[in-house]
Amino acid sequence: MSIESMVILFRVLGFVTSQWVGNAMESLAKGQRDADIFDRRTMAENPKAHQELGDEYHISRERVRQVEKKIIENFKDRLAKALSNSEEEHADTAK
Repeated sequence: MSIESMVILFRVLGFVTSQWVGNAMESLAKGQRDADIFDRRTMAENPKAHQELGDEYHISRERVRQVEKKIIENFKDRLAKALSNSEEEHADTAK
């Protein structure tokens, strides 16, 4: 495989992955607030502090931490399930 082909493949995989993450986030977060907290705490280059987000949404910093933790746990479960399904599909096509 040429370097150019590999670059294209990695770009496609990156796009597919970002699309999957975006779709997963829409269904994992209970609402816009939760999605925003996750995005600004976990996905941001300069994450906001729990207290800062709590003040903005009028909730405790502990509640911000709980929201973040719940979404991460759900995301890990969903990713593990998707990878398991992918491995099963690959095994079925290899037969």
